Amino acid sequence: MGDLSGLCDSIGYSFSDVALLRAAVSHGGPVRVRFERLEFMGDRVVGLVVADALLAKYPFASEGELARRHANLVSRTAMRRVASEIGVERYVFLDKSAFDPSRKVFVDVVEAIVGAVYIDGGFSAGDSVVRKLWSPLIAEDIETSNIDPKSALQELLQSRKSPLPQYFVVLQTGPQHNPIFTVEVSIPEGKFSASGYSKQEAEQKAAAAAFGALKKTFGTGRKNKQL
Repeated sequence: MGDLSGLCDSIGYSFSDVALLRAAVSHGGPVRVRFERLEFMGDRVVGLVVADALLAKYPFASEGELARRHANLVSRTAMRRVASEIGVERYVFLDKSAFDPSRKVFVDVVEAIVGAVYIDGGFSAGDSVVRKLWSPLIAEDIETSNIDPKSALQELLQSRKSPLPQYFVVLQTGPQHNPIFTVEVSIPEGKFSASGYSKQEAEQKAAAAAFGALKKTFGTGRKNKQL
């Protein structure tokens, strides 16, 4: 398995019990049960720390918005990013008789490493490591692709302590069975309008136009805090 000091440097933590780290990077074989227990614990620690970070970063976000962000930040896509950043593949020991190549082994190892840190150094150590490893993902706002334009606009205005947007149907055209709605969204910086085959579609398009204009003028309005 070799020297694990490079991995310790990457995660920013030195183990008192190095055997825990060796178990965390040993997939399969005689330490399988111990690995799975570490993975179980790490998954919970990551979930809690990321949730706490999101609550601090987005104080006005709804439960649904927080849940969407959280789901993205603890997803396998995010975990693979973390695994790549710390070079997990250079340290993992794979027991060939037990290894199932269809499994996302490096993701499992990341969780096991966090679990090992927690057991070795307590919650403060686990908290520190997760915040270090996940801070680039938070800074990039990788979760925002799943946020609809109305929610994104509302969050941006809240971050600037501005009044919430107001939506008005200003025009309805077309036949009664297939109308086209034009909706105007009013915000302190101006009014933006868009049309759609439903009020909801028109509102989303108008919100997207307003959000795009504000983002060009002010940026997202979010503070890029470290986790």
